[in-house]
Amino acid sequence: MSDPELSKKHVTLSLEKIPLSEALRYLAHLSGAHLSYDKNAVIFSKPGS
Repeated sequence: MSDPELSKKHVTLSLEKIPLSEALRYLAHLSGAHLSYDKNAVIFSKPGS
């Protein structure tokens, strides 16, 4: 998490048989975060940052 406020949010998901990339996209959407990928990391950040 690149934004401390995002780490305070709680989201519960119950998903089956979907790709990890879709689960991460859902999580970003539900938490109001921007999702990006680095070579070795998945980054959730504040939108617009």
